[in-house]
Amino acid sequence: MTILKHNLRLSAWVAACAAMPLAAPCAAAAPKLTTLYSFTGASDGSEPVGPLLFSVTKLYGVTEAGGSQGNGAVVELAPGFVKGKRVYIESTLAGIADAYPVGGLTEVGAYAYSVSEGGGPNTDGAIFKINLATGALVDVHDFDGTDGTFPYGTVLYEGGCLFGTTIGSNNSPGTLFKLNLSTGVLTTLHVFSASTDGATPRGALLLEGGILYGITEFGGKSNEGTVFSYDIATRKEKVLYSFTGGSDGGAPVSGLTYANGLLYGTAPLGGSFYGTVFSVNATTGAEKTVYTFKGTADGAYPYAGVILENGLLYGTAYYGGKSEAGTVFAIDPTTGAETTLYSFTGGADGGFPISGLVYKSGTFFGTTLLGGTAQDGTAFALTP
Repeated sequence: MTILKHNLRLSAWVAACAAMPLAAPCAAAAPKLTTLYSFTGASDGSEPVGPLLFSVTKLYGVTEAGGSQGNGAVVELAPGFVKGKRVYIESTLAGIADAYPVGGLTEVGAYAYSVSEGGGPNTDGAIFKINLATGALVDVHDFDGTDGTFPYGTVLYEGGCLFGTTIGSNNSPGTLFKLNLSTGVLTTLHVFSASTDGATPRGALLLEGGILYGITEFGGKSNEGTVFSYDIATRKEKVLYSFTGGSDGGAPVSGLTYANGLLYGTAPLGGSFYGTVFSVNATTGAEKTVYTFKGTADGAYPYAGVILENGLLYGTAYYGGKSEAGTVFAIDPTTGAETTLYSFTGGADGGFPISGLVYKSGTFFGTTLLGGTAQDGTAFALTP
């Protein structure tokens, strides 16, 4: 039950693309990429998922597989020196008893919170927390079907509560929830209804001005997903935009970035077959295709979202590039001009990134699902 198995349409498109010859990639100067760590598939886990968490000088991440119990692991990467060379040294904080963690970590005080799509006493998924100092891990909520099933994406912390989504429930194709960390009470804020307001919400939620923004992978007018808003004060959900699967893209699966009244995101399908970067006006719902991937040197299937730094949108594409193992890209949101910053080889540097980037002090940090010395994924740093 890996991430790629969940997104059957994306897997089908990737398979179709693999059977097609890609156009010759353009030559491009690549910034410096450093492989910080190669996962081994043992206690440290394999297939890292979700964006990394940067806390002071340490990086924390989650793997979907491997670990001491085979269900994933939480790892810490701390800077150190080996034979005089600065490296990041891995420590496995905990193996995960639940199954299939599918989001990054959210830091709240001494703890970090995340979700697992499976496991728990009801096998419907759980929200867990880990003490970053001791590595002690416990569930803080186990879903039972009545409150949703299969939580997915990095949870958002605000005002003593965690906000997140599930991709299913007994009676609907997904929910929006709030968990009060003081009381442990989980409240279902919204139940999705497929064709009307979307289905299968994924990715991290975004909070701006008392409004939550998110995406659904399916549902909407064309069953190609939606961008939605939820007003916390009025408890009203609204569909801002329904994707068509055409030039605008389709099946978005990652969170959004907000800037100057616009919501930026990625759709791994649609466009000219290889996905798009889009913007949606947070007030009017007007959509604009910022960039359409060509599937060549620029990459293909942008599974992760984008972040805005120094006026540019940065993200990763799962496929394409010089070695057809994915790319890191930058896009000017005003002109739509795209720059391929790095093409993964699928070897020691990693390959097939599906998680978003984090930025600190002039450097981007991220993970690849596969590649590395053991083909179990990597953590990397990229300096433009």
